[in-house]
This record gives sequence, C-alpha cells and structure tokens, in this order.
Amino acid sequence: MRKGLRMLPTDRKQLRGELVRLIEQQIETLAKQACEELAEEELRDYEERKKRIEELHNALHHPVRAA
Repeated sequence: MRKGLRMLPTDRKQLRGELVRLIEQQIETLAKQACEELAEEELRDYEERKKRIEELHNALHHPVRAA
C-alpha cells in the first residue's frame, strides 16, 4: 500500500476497480461454499482477499492528505 502518498483520481479508480474485483471473487467463493466444502488453498485465498479488501476500503475512505 502506498501510505503517505497523496492519491490521484486515477489511483482511486484503480483502487475501486481492484476492490470491486476482489468483492466479486469473495461472493463467488461464498456461493461455492454454500454447495461444497472449500479446499485449504481457497480458504487461504479468501482470507488474503479479505485483508486486501480492508486495506483498499481504508485507503479509499481514509486517504492520506498531502501536508
């Protein structure tokens, strides 16, 4: 994550795009889990995406402002 840097509008668009893609993957994983058990790798990927989603959310909603 680029902490301490001012985000430009294009950075925000890229972050939002990544956030949407990750949330869609999370939804797909949850839908799959409703029908079958997930493999360890799928669970690990889910948890990693969850952490990244939180980072992106924080970056978008609490951006670091230039001094």
